[in-house]
Amino acid sequence: MRRAHVRSEDERGPGPTEGLIAATAPDMTEGLARQERAALRRVATVVAHGAAAADVFKAVAGEVACLLDADLAVIGRYEPDATFSYLAAGGPVPTPELSDRLALGGDNLASKILRSGKPRR
Repeated sequence: MRRAHVRSEDERGPGPTEGLIAATAPDMTEGLARQERAALRRVATVVAHGAAAADVFKAVAGEVACLLDADLAVIGRYEPDATFSYLAAGGPVPTPELSDRLALGGDNLASKILRSGKPRR
C-alpha cells in the first residue's frame, strides 16, 4: 500500500521540532482506481460474451452503484417529448419495477438533472 506523507511548518518558521506537523495516511486513490478497473473488466466481460444492450446497461448500473456505495443506480435517456426513458437499474438492493418513462417536471431527480445540466447524486 502506498502512503501519502504530509509535512508542514507554521508561520514561526523552522526549528528543531517546533512548529512541525507530520502525518502519514494510506493513499486511498490507489484502492479506488483498482476498484474502478475491476468494475470495467467485469462490464467488458459482459460485452465480450455478446450480451444484449439491456444486459450491458444493467451491468454498468450495478457497477456504478457499487462504486458509489449507492443502493440504486439508474441509466436512462432524455426524450424529446419531455420524458425520461429508463434503460436499466442496478445495485445491491433488489431493483424496483420501473415504468418505461417518467414525465419530466416537478422535483424528481431526473428533472433536477435536466434543469441543472450537470450530473447529480
